[in-house]
Amino acid sequence: MRLIAMYGLFCLVATGANLGVRWLAKTLAIRTGVGVETLPFLFALVSGTAVGLVVKYLLDKRWIFQDLSRGAKMHAKKLSLYTLTSKAKMRA
Repeated sequence: MRLIAMYGLFCLVATGANLGVRWLAKTLAIRTGVGVETLPFLFALVSGTAVGLVVKYLLDKRWIFQDLSRGAKMHAKKLSLYTLTSKAKMRA
């Protein structure tokens, strides 16, 4: 039961990070006058999604999967696999 609660909490944290970065990116893009109408939205969407994904990966890696491995190469490989499985779950 504790694992389920942690997983749910991590989803909320990652969603908050995602939405917070989206809001910040779009606000900054609009205030600085960067790009055309769709560019601030696209920048906000991509940056928020990326931050949310990395936050969720790091929390899950440490607290859900108890994975203490380190190193940029190992993180890149695991994050790639994590991203692919996340996208596969969304399509199912």
